[in-house]
Amino acid sequence: MGGTAVAVGLGVAVGGMAVGVAVGSAPAVLALPVMLLAGALAFAGAWQVQAWRMGAQLASLKATHAETLQAIADANVVLLLIDATLCVSDQDAHIAGFILESGRALVVAVNKWDGLDSYIREQTRAILQRKLKFLDFAKFHFISARDNIGLPAVFRSVDAAYAAAITKMSTPRLARVLADAVAKQAPAKHGVFRPKPRYAHQGGSNPPIIVVHGNAVDHIADSYRRYLEHTFREAFKLQGTQLRIQFVTAKNPFADKDRK
Repeated sequence: MGGTAVAVGLGVAVGGMAVGVAVGSAPAVLALPVMLLAGALAFAGAWQVQAWRMGAQLASLKATHAETLQAIADANVVLLLIDATLCVSDQDAHIAGFILESGRALVVAVNKWDGLDSYIREQTRAILQRKLKFLDFAKFHFISARDNIGLPAVFRSVDAAYAAAITKMSTPRLARVLADAVAKQAPAKHGVFRPKPRYAHQGGSNPPIIVVHGNAVDHIADSYRRYLEHTFREAFKLQGTQLRIQFVTAKNPFADKDRK
């Protein structure tokens, strides 16, 4: 996982300020010591945080909202830290929306989980599911940075999210998955015509882009787009990364003749 940069968006509002840390340019994210991440996460809520880089260099970073967004933009994988005792603040939701727009792979860590009783945990899970449902592609972890609980699993998810973001999908397999999906559930008609997806190929990575060609596919409903996204995600095990589908409609060879 060469050259992976991890942006840690600490979604804790401190005096109206979001804390952002970039932990970057590691030969492999898993090579970063777990206790190092524990130290970084434990600083959440402080006015200043530490930005660690490989080579054991330590730099002090005064956190600002702009720096958080820049860390996200520069990252391959984003780790969004949420304070469980505050649940989801407006700042958290704003940062999460920016992550979504940026197309970055994502892991969510809900910190201070050990300090909640079972009832509050249940309520917190429900709030997270409601407010962050648009992040359903990401793996959520419930951790205690102070006690080093759950951090190894966070690292594994970061590694998996990056691998998913740069995965290569063969055109023959994409075509088979698409054909099976259409055979199982065809797109709804648009007027008197039914869109006909015919073949697919990969159009990019980080995040993965799948280009679907066919007739009238520009009229495919959002619900069917989500169906295809879920199908491709399951087939290629793409948890932790966003997935974008682009539709390209075949040109009608008689269109120009009809206008004459």
